[in-house]
Amino acid sequence: MAEAQVLIFFSLLAALSVTSVFALSGSPFILAHKKALLTKLKSGSERVSVTIDIYNRGLSTAYDISLTDDTWSLDVFDVVTGNTSKSWKTLDGGGHVSHSFELESKVKTVYYSAPALIKFRVPTKSKLLEAYSNPILALEILADEVTLNKYELLPWHFHHPTRELFVNFKKRSDFGAFWWWEMRGGVKDKDGTTSIFNWFRGSRKMGSGMVACRRR
Repeated sequence: MAEAQVLIFFSLLAALSVTSVFALSGSPFILAHKKALLTKLKSGSERVSVTIDIYNRGLSTAYDISLTDDTWSLDVFDVVTGNTSKSWKTLDGGGHVSHSFELESKVKTVYYSAPALIKFRVPTKSKLLEAYSNPILALEILADEVTLNKYELLPWHFHHPTRELFVNFKKRSDFGAFWWWEMRGGVKDKDGTTSIFNWFRGSRKMGSGMVACRRR
C-alpha cells in the first residue's frame, strides 16, 4: 500500500512538472477527464450519463479540437441522447469545454471504457496532435443492489487534512433529521463530530451513512 501511494505521488508530481513545462513554453496543453454516472431505470435498463471535460492548461490557443469517444460497444449500449463525438474551432489557453451524452443498456455486465481521443492543432505544426482522457474502469451495469443491515460496520476509512473519518453505515431512515451531503463534495460536517452522506460504489449510489469525525 505504501509503495503504491509513493508511486501515485511521484506520478502526479511528474504530471504537474510536464504541465508546468508546457505552460511555460507557451504551447497548448490539453488535459481531459471522462466520468460516467449510472442510473437504474424502472424499465429494467441502466442509464449511463457520460461527461468529458477538456482543459487547455497551456498559454496559447488550440485549434480544430475534435473529441471522439467510440469506446462504448453497440452490443451493450444504445445512444439515447447526444453524440459520442464533438468538435470546437478553438480552445483558448486556460479555457475549458465540456461534452455530455447518455447511453442506455439492458445487458448485465462489468464494462471498461477506454480513454476518449482528443485531436487538436497548433499554428506551428501541420500535423494534428493527440491527447487522451482517463479510462472508465469497472462500470457495473445492472448490478444487484446492496442491502445493508442495521448497524453494519463496513471497512471504509477516509482521509482528510484535519480529520480522520470512520464510517458506520446505517439505514437512511435512522438519520432522516441530519444534514445530508454528497461524499464526493468533501467534508462538510455540521458540528465537527458527525456527518451524514451518500456513498458510492464506483459510479453507483449505493446508500447513505453516518461519518464519525475525529479531529487530528
